[in-house]
Amino acid sequence: MKRAGLDYWPHVCVKIYDGWGEFRSFYESLSEPKRLIAFSARADIYYGAPEFQYQSGDWLLFGSETSGLSDEVTDFVRQTQGKVVKLPIRDGFVRSVNLAVAAGVGIFEAIRQLDEGAHIVHSRDRDPITAAAALEQGRKRMKTILSAEEKLARDDPMK
Repeated sequence: MKRAGLDYWPHVCVKIYDGWGEFRSFYESLSEPKRLIAFSARADIYYGAPEFQYQSGDWLLFGSETSGLSDEVTDFVRQTQGKVVKLPIRDGFVRSVNLAVAAGVGIFEAIRQLDEGAHIVHSRDRDPITAAAALEQGRKRMKTILSAEEKLARDDPMK
């Protein structure tokens, strides 16, 4: 875990709980806003579905790769008005998604929704012209950079 944090450690708070009961007690002591979002292959609503919106105060829960989250956890999530959301998995040969990948996918979607408008990536219901215009601006900047690099290469005295 330490290696995965690289140079981010001064900017994060890591707390390891002895088990679900200890985390549950901690969570119950928190003030609002708070909501648990449990990720599971056995949920009905997709993590990025248009009808599902992440909110400030959400806590994202991921289970182990081999067994997922227990019924005790998902029942508590539902009892506290949280949501159990689905990460799609192709049944058959694949039984789980790597935990780091699952967490990355879920966290990215939450950030994308909560920071909407702060990045070039926009939600599906946004005007596609806005995205196309941003893409064209990016292409023009790239052409400018490439033209400058070509000029530098032509003028390179070391050739």
